[in-house]
Amino acid sequence: MPEYLKLAVAAIRAAYGDYTGLVLKTAKHLPKIITLIIAILILIIIVPATFFKSIFSLSNNQTMFPIACQYKSSFSNDFGTGRVNDGQNEKHEGIDIFADRNTPILAVQDCKIIKIGWNGLGGWRILLESTDGLKEYYYAHMENYSSDLQKYKDFSGMVCENPGISVKVGEIIGYVGSSGGFYSNSPTRTDMGTSPHIHFQMWEKGKTTSGSYSENLINPYYFLKNLHDKNK
Repeated sequence: MPEYLKLAVAAIRAAYGDYTGLVLKTAKHLPKIITLIIAILILIIIVPATFFKSIFSLSNNQTMFPIACQYKSSFSNDFGTGRVNDGQNEKHEGIDIFADRNTPILAVQDCKIIKIGWNGLGGWRILLESTDGLKEYYYAHMENYSSDLQKYKDFSGMVCENPGISVKVGEIIGYVGSSGGFYSNSPTRTDMGTSPHIHFQMWEKGKTTSGSYSENLINPYYFLKNLHDKNK
């Protein structure tokens, strides 16, 4: 087989897999000049288009562990374990990721900010929604927000909803801490007194068969583990 056709077949195999057999069978019955033209078209049109499509797909759906890989962190599957909030026994609705105080916290995906400000239980927190509208991410117990978000660290306790701010995957949104308390009315500046960590919570959103939209709290442990292992 001519080298140019080998190159074209390898390229189309990378792009489309199972169609290589058809290319080879067709090539046997065509003059060399036609197979050369086909090979050139594959190399200059089909492969680049497929390549760029994959690049744009990656940028739109890329995800990243909320603590950069150069910083030490630890977490376990503590979703559903017992908690006491407002004097009531409850279940942990997220995963705690432990890291040194003031370790940068990253946006796990391209998102827009849905809510930011103080919460008695969550301390300085941020609620994000992915740009595709399919997921929500909640970060709590921050020590501080990023410099771009500092104005939302309002000690009067004011909360801002839908401020019209977008964040990119991997962008620093805050820093690990232990803000918040065990009561919904805990005032600003309250510290939990625990080891510094972020509480990471996650919802999946979608359309039901009836046409309404659902929002389901999920255990984010395996999502986080996959990101952690991938970003090592």
